[in-house]
Amino acid sequence: MKRTLALLLALACVFSLTGCRTREERQTMRRQLDYANGTLEPDLPDHLETEDGTTLDEQVIYDKKGVTITALGIYEDTNYYYIPFSFRNNSKEDLSWFVDAITVNGWISFGWLEDAEQVVHGGLDYNTLRIDRDSLSAVLRPGRITGSFVLEDENWTTVSFSLTTSAGEGENKPFDVQVPVWSQDDVSLYLTGMRSSSYELVFSFYLENQSKDACSFDVEEDSISLNGSEESLLSGWGYVSLPEAGKKSFDLRLDWDELEALGMDRSTPLTTLSFTATVSLDDDWENIVPINVDLTLLKN
Repeated sequence: MKRTLALLLALACVFSLTGCRTREERQTMRRQLDYANGTLEPDLPDHLETEDGTTLDEQVIYDKKGVTITALGIYEDTNYYYIPFSFRNNSKEDLSWFVDAITVNGWISFGWLEDAEQVVHGGLDYNTLRIDRDSLSAVLRPGRITGSFVLEDENWTTVSFSLTTSAGEGENKPFDVQVPVWSQDDVSLYLTGMRSSSYELVFSFYLENQSKDACSFDVEEDSISLNGSEESLLSGWGYVSLPEAGKKSFDLRLDWDELEALGMDRSTPLTTLSFTATVSLDDDWENIVPINVDLTLLKN
């Protein structure tokens, strides 16, 4: 009876104060009412699994100081892996949280939470972690997913997690590369392949960082040469950063319109690739090194 009266009073407050509340405040009040009534439900797909049937069991990743965060499963589309979470906030303060780091099968990616709203104290909310797949081209099946969130409480608490799907350690592409095309101070660059579409030529690389510092690799625009042509340098784009030790893939993309203007077409044998890049080898971006990369693509 007391619970019913409390809910009726909460409803009366919602209706009486709607006119002088912001949209965010009205949403918060509705969320609090749903939490009190036990009716808040996550908006999830019918089947929590990837296309190949990989699943993730529900798992509590944090349960301290009145805050409980639970991973609910995994699903995917062409661009992202999705991991929905529930966030029960029984602490004494409203809390926000954000993604700090993500790896899948040992490959570094980046991710973010779809909903940036605070979770009110005494409330229950659902949010979904999006993991970008552009930098995970090496991953065939997601297995071990690690990372961390940061709670914006008084201590800015870091919540680290390690999730294992039904694929175990997962499955990665078997790259047939043993020798890096460039290496310095525990940071190495590998070429893994190339592909062509109707509008661009793409060279795929990955950067491996075995140091304890962050690093980045940035291909300089208008520095790219194919087949030894130094007179007409190509523009292109390729960038990758690693906040910690690990591996991360990236693409160097060239426009076919520019290549065709230089007399190349899709039947032209590609023999060499050269470019200039800048590499940062520490957290402070003070140790920035310009380098030249020269590759033999086709042996005689």
